[in-house]
Amino acid sequence: FPFSAIGEQFGMIGGAVVLGIFGVILWRIWRTAQMARDRFSFFLASGAFTMVVWQVFQNIGMTLGVTPVSGLPLPFISYGGSHLISRPSSLAWSRAFTCGGCRKAYPHGVA
Repeated sequence: FPFSAIGEQFGMIGGAVVLGIFGVILWRIWRTAQMARDRFSFFLASGAFTMVVWQVFQNIGMTLGVTPVSGLPLPFISYGGSHLISRPSSLAWSRAFTCGGCRKAYPHGVA
């Protein structure tokens, strides 16, 4: 359980930092979905958002004893072969497909 290891090593502040980082990542994915040009891009970004939310909830829920223990890794933290490739690529694809119009919203490249 990686979240419990982080909590053991860094305490409550470390756990809060990890949750804060996940909050920022999820907020950025949600904003990407809101700026989508078409329905496919919206659904792609929404799917990436949902997968990250579910995996974070399930993994931290396992640590707290709220959900049953399963083999889901904690995104961007757990080491797992295909997971380390599929998660960043799904976020990159959602960002690439949805932000064709981001240059209009952010003309100076601050997206």
